[in-house]
Amino acid sequence: MKVVYIIDTLSGYGAEKSIMQIADNLTYTTPVFIQLYKGYEIGNLYEKESIKIYSLRLENNQSNGLEKIIEIIKLEVPEIIHSTLFRADQYARQLKNFFPSIILVGSFVSNSYSSNRFKQLSFISKLKLKSTQFRDRISAGNVDYFISNSLAIKKSNVKALGVPSNKVEVIYRGRRFEKKDIDKDLISKTRSELRIDSDNKVFLNVARLSIGKGQLDLVRAFKKASINYPYIVLLLVGEGVLFKDLQNLIVSLELEEKVFL
Repeated sequence: MKVVYIIDTLSGYGAEKSIMQIADNLTYTTPVFIQLYKGYEIGNLYEKESIKIYSLRLENNQSNGLEKIIEIIKLEVPEIIHSTLFRADQYARQLKNFFPSIILVGSFVSNSYSSNRFKQLSFISKLKLKSTQFRDRISAGNVDYFISNSLAIKKSNVKALGVPSNKVEVIYRGRRFEKKDIDKDLISKTRSELRIDSDNKVFLNVARLSIGKGQLDLVRAFKKASINYPYIVLLLVGEGVLFKDLQNLIVSLELEEKVFL
């Protein structure tokens, strides 16, 4: 069986890396990737694994993107098309008009339309997100099945997009990692550099520093938790547009000795 994966880019370490790792571990399925836009860092890691990748590198307003994808689908003749991320979803859902017999699978990877997210946006940003949600909702009917990476995200998207719950399967993603011996000296050195005592309980968050990842909410919640549990420490690992905002929040909440970026 052959699956064509359509994804916005192969740059980043969230959905992009998860999908690539899953495809790399398939035994009875041949994966083929269509990368729509620029960003190929992860693709470089998997070319040697003989995963075929079509890198279209489309411009945002390029008019013949759909034609290029249709040509690839005709050439590869997959049984399943699986799209991930909004722009890829919009292309894939148009393909249903040309290839109605090919099973179309979509991915729910974030709760983009949650009420909490809308509350944090400006009026103009809310209008833009509402427009995106409308386009997402009216095209979702072309999808045969959805895979959601958590139950919470399934519930959020079922409500926001009007998708029947029985069309969505929750499949938690795993990540492959090499088993390594724990370097106790390195742990001791790191704790010492951050002035973390041996009896401190450490919470670790590893993610892009952005609104959607929720680190601002996490720090505020940690402030409340640390009042009752003064021995806890929070480490935030990542880069992104919220770095300065998080620095300022940590200072304003007087958490400099408890939360480390």
